[in-house]
Formats: sequence, C-alpha cells, structure tokens
Amino acid sequence: MRFAWMLSALFLAGCGHTAPAPRAYALAHGGGPGDLFLVGGGDESPPLYAEFLKLVGGPDAPIVIVPFAGGPAEAASCQQQFARAGATHVSVLAASDAPTVLSGAAGLYFVGGYSDHLLAAFAPFKTAAQSAWASGCVVGGSSAGAMALGDRTIVDGTSDQALKQGIAGLDVQPGLGLGAGMTIDPHFTQRQRFDRLYVTVRATHTLGIGVDEQTAALVHPGGTLECLGAGSVTLMQPDADGARVELLNPGDSVPLADWRTH
Repeated sequence: MRFAWMLSALFLAGCGHTAPAPRAYALAHGGGPGDLFLVGGGDESPPLYAEFLKLVGGPDAPIVIVPFAGGPAEAASCQQQFARAGATHVSVLAASDAPTVLSGAAGLYFVGGYSDHLLAAFAPFKTAAQSAWASGCVVGGSSAGAMALGDRTIVDGTSDQALKQGIAGLDVQPGLGLGAGMTIDPHFTQRQRFDRLYVTVRATHTLGIGVDEQTAALVHPGGTLECLGAGSVTLMQPDADGARVELLNPGDSVPLADWRTH
C-alpha cells in the first residue's frame, strides 16, 4: 500500500513489504555477525522475549543482561520475562566482571533507562561486545538499551527543541556502533519523536529507525530489517527534498541495501 503524508513540512512516502518465510534459528557463533533486536520499550511484551529466545538458539542458550542503563529492578524484570519465555541460562553483567564473560554469550540484552549511563558504564565492555556480536552473538535492547546500539545515540532532547534549535537542541553522542550508520529512536509514535529523529539524521547522515512501543526492529545479518510486535517501525533517510520515509507494520520487511547509509 502506498501513501503520502505532509508532516512537519516534509513530503513522505512509503509502503510495506511482504515478510520472508520463517527461517530456522540456531546458534550462529563463528558464522558472522548476529541479529540486532531493537525494541521500542513500553510495557513488556512476552512474544518479543520469546522471539529473542528463538534467535539465540532456544531455552538453554546463555543470555547476558546488561543492566547499566537502568539498575537492579530493570534487570530483575528482564530476567523474569526471559524465565517466563522459557530461558534457563540467564545472567546479569556486573561492572566488576571481566569483559571476557561476554565471549560465551549467545545473546546480549540491554535493559532500558538512561542511555548516557549505559554508554559510560559499558565502555570497558564495548570491544568485547562488538567481538561477540561479530562472531554471531544476538544483541538486543529495549528503549535506551536499543538506542545505544546505533552509530549515534540521542541522549537528550525533544522534537520541540529540535524544531526550534536544530541539532544544537539535542544531545547526540556516539553509540556502540553495532547498528553501523543507524540512529535508533524508541517510543517513537508514543512520544512524538519524528522531528527529533529527522533533525538528527539530517545532521549525522545516518539512517533513522523509529521503533514504537511493544515493537521490535529485527535486523538480520543479511541486511533485511523486519518489523515484529504490536506497533510500527519507521525508516527515515534524508534526501534533497526533505526525507524519504517508510512505515513498516508487523510482518513487513525491507532490504536495507535499498537505503543509503554512511
């Protein structure tokens, strides 16, 4: 379905694509980069935890929760959700752990909270996480935990501030870089973040990925992005006329090769 919007003085166009047939999931260690599982936050969604568990290889796959954006309460809630989904081997990363503990993980999951806290506290583990992901570890996160996985992270600032001050009204910092060339913005529709993502991608020349609550943008190693869950995923790329935007509904997918990123 094609559509056209006039929003914030931009002409936008987009359509959904048919999702590919389900594939068999298995541990991918040693076979190249793992999937990226970017959740838009909001109320916890049991089906999304179950999907992450499939991606890492099943209930017995070792999953490490990264709690630094939030704290013990967020980590405990995440553990409970994984337990309800059937996971049997879930641990929580501590600041005192050696970075090598990430090398044995089939999945890393970053809880929500404050992305600047996460980026600062996770710095000693960044290289180990990138290495684990490059070897097949599935990396996911919710809310601030998803934001931090991109090339750029919007640490602070609203759409109103972005419209009034441009990029100077936002605090945009380098992310963990697993989503190369991407800026990820969760709670996208619910918190009206269209304009702040637009201003950011125009300034940073990145591909914007806005993820609604209770929704996941699943980026497969082959370069396909798939929308899962209850809401939508918005792709945004600046161009000479304003921005190219595509709205994905649950089950839709697109090849990211069709999108220019730097």
